[in-house]
Amino acid sequence: MNEYFKTCAILFFTGIKTGIHPALVLNESTQLAIQELISQYNLNFEILQADGIQVANDWPNSNLHSTEIEKYLCGAYSKKFDEGYRKVIGIFSLPSLLSPKHIEEAMLSIRPLDFCVGPDTHGGIYLLGMNTYEEKLILHQPWLGTTLSKSIIREIGNQKKITYKLPTLGI
Repeated sequence: MNEYFKTCAILFFTGIKTGIHPALVLNESTQLAIQELISQYNLNFEILQADGIQVANDWPNSNLHSTEIEKYLCGAYSKKFDEGYRKVIGIFSLPSLLSPKHIEEAMLSIRPLDFCVGPDTHGGIYLLGMNTYEEKLILHQPWLGTTLSKSIIREIGNQKKITYKLPTLGI
């Protein structure tokens, strides 16, 4: 299984808001939580700071448009696939009940399936994984609204792809 995990990458997006919950803020406790989540797996991970796009303290920001978020996310996912990773997961928040088993479940689900989505209790998402880069899934989504998880799952269905839905977790 370790060989499989070497083909996987995780992106921790700090400062990106998905829905109404706070964005993940990069600090010492966040870094410790990330290490705890992935320490038992041999995964490539990167913590991306979205400076100038969405900062948790600067919400709501009337100057922010979701097209900025879309461009940023498309670039981040695309880069990891271009680097040769076969499975890429983005994590946007760290719900208190998120565990290493959820990360493993997400990674293993996108081995045979196309996508994995971790919805939160407010209609946003805490996780989005894919086994091929699908720009269409990121574009034109209500990243700042309360219907993001439904919209993403609907778009996956429209593409005739298969998704694995992780447990809905509260933020």
